[in-house]
Amino acid sequence: MFTELARRIAVAVVTGAALLVGTAPPGVATTSRSPIPPDANYHLVLEWGGRCLEERSQDGHVSQWGCHTGPTQVWRLVLDPTTGYHRIINGATGRCLEVRGGSLSNGARVVGVTCQPNVKHQTWLLNPKPGVVVHEIKPRHSAKCLDIAHGGEGSVAHQWECHGGGNQRWLIMPER
Repeated sequence: MFTELARRIAVAVVTGAALLVGTAPPGVATTSRSPIPPDANYHLVLEWGGRCLEERSQDGHVSQWGCHTGPTQVWRLVLDPTTGYHRIINGATGRCLEVRGGSLSNGARVVGVTCQPNVKHQTWLLNPKPGVVVHEIKPRHSAKCLDIAHGGEGSVAHQWECHGGGNQRWLIMPER
């Protein structure tokens, strides 16, 4: 049985409908390279497999799971207009997405932690890919990509050198 969110994801993957990422509403300027309207709630859907990014536990563990409409898969994208980078804040916990400890290493875990001001490994560039409706999501401190290790349900989020694969390409779907 398809939920409304699953149906929207299927439509986005099949049609590549640009309206799903949208553009800023009239009168709203963005300095980010992404046309995503800032300060709104979204689901982050991995192109490869169509699963959603989720913070499931109180320890900040972030991984991919089948998409649903619960708050653990809702992420608020808060743009800093002076830098063009976003904080990505979980709807259930209020915690920020972070590369653990500011590591520069491939494979460093991406976790949910208490938001802190001026922490570069808690800010992210939404980098749209030309000709498609997906984004690379890059932590400011390393410019690597938010990546899901190959696997299914529960595969962990980490950073990895950007290579353009479907495990690094994200549909940014407005919350409904």
